[in-house]
Amino acid sequence: MSSRSSRATGATPRGFTLLEVLCAFAILAALTGMLTVNFVQNVEKGVTALSHRELREAADTIFRKIIYEWEEYEDGAGGTLDEIYGEFARLKGWERDRWSIYRYLLVKESKTVVGMAQESDETLFESQAEDGTSSSSSSATGEDGGTLQGIELVRIKIDIYRTDESAEKPLLTLVTWIDPEHGQVRNER
Repeated sequence: MSSRSSRATGATPRGFTLLEVLCAFAILAALTGMLTVNFVQNVEKGVTALSHRELREAADTIFRKIIYEWEEYEDGAGGTLDEIYGEFARLKGWERDRWSIYRYLLVKESKTVVGMAQESDETLFESQAEDGTSSSSSSATGEDGGTLQGIELVRIKIDIYRTDESAEKPLLTLVTWIDPEHGQVRNER
């Protein structure tokens, strides 16, 4: 009788039931699954950020090359980055091949902009003359009475696209203006 009465009062410790153990495992599996998905998404974001940074560095490198040698490149020139960047950086094998998924397109446009003639040769870009009309003439009068002069500049723009996508919007666009009259400023060694 004493053994029966001790069971009835609950004095002996009892273990987990099979249902409780299965529920604990299900909760752990769900939490592990959510953490794994979150971890994988964060790793993918990190890889994407790294490839965008490397793409920006490669695009900036070829953009500078094009700027310094802008007369050698025709309007509408294009190709893949493994050609121009791989050759410039002297990449070989897989290091060069990894850039073949990106293509570039060069756009060169001559534009006449209006600038204020000043002693300091500082150029002011204006899109309209004093009377409010667009002006590409050789001279006009500015608000302060100075002479506005037309300056011929070349706009250089490169767009970077992926070759495996037919997207109309480029991944990256770099733009600058060049004064062909005064040439490029180069660092001499």
